Amino acid sequence: MAIIELVYPQFKSEGNILQTIEEEFFPIAVKTLHDGGVIDGIRGFIVSYNGIDVTSDVREVLVLEWPTEEKFTLFVKTEAFARFQAAMKPFVKGPPVLKLFETNEASKLFGSAPVLEILEIAPKETTDGEKARDVLQKVLDDMKKTKAAGAVYGTSLNLDQKQVVIVELFTDTAALQAAQETASRREFLESIHGLASVTQLVAKVEKMPL
Repeated sequence: MAIIELVYPQFKSEGNILQTIEEEFFPIAVKTLHDGGVIDGIRGFIVSYNGIDVTSDVREVLVLEWPTEEKFTLFVKTEAFARFQAAMKPFVKGPPVLKLFETNEASKLFGSAPVLEILEIAPKETTDGEKARDVLQKVLDDMKKTKAAGAVYGTSLNLDQKQVVIVELFTDTAALQAAQETASRREFLESIHGLASVTQLVAKVEKMPL
């Protein structure tokens, strides 16, 4: 098992902010996360949201692996994290979204492939508590049944409403499109249609020097 955090900061884009982020803020971020206990990570910018081009929105995503849920929880309570947030504040439009998941083994997620797909699956609000659990379990069972060798998947730990996440790296956009067109993918999405909302994010990413 692994503990995976998805971080969604949304940076301002005016002036030379992006250059300043790369040259000044990002090295601080890497050191802070490394010192805080992060094992591995990838980062990049989201290029599409549910099939819509959002490149101009400057929406970054970080995928981080923590050794334990406790390590993550302790880190976000530290002064180092508070200083990190303060350093980030001038560059962002608001606080980042932090989503923590317990997943299957995740080493495959931190390779060198540049295209990342994230599927966030949440039972719809009209689904009662028992049905919500059934939907989430169905997603996990389907992933195991189809032996999704390249995918990292699991359930949320820090969200009010439970979600399942499926995260996978691809060598290029053609490989991602081929995966999206498979019969198993279509059948999987059809099986949860009406029961859960599916948010698809695609990002261009690179490995972090942690």
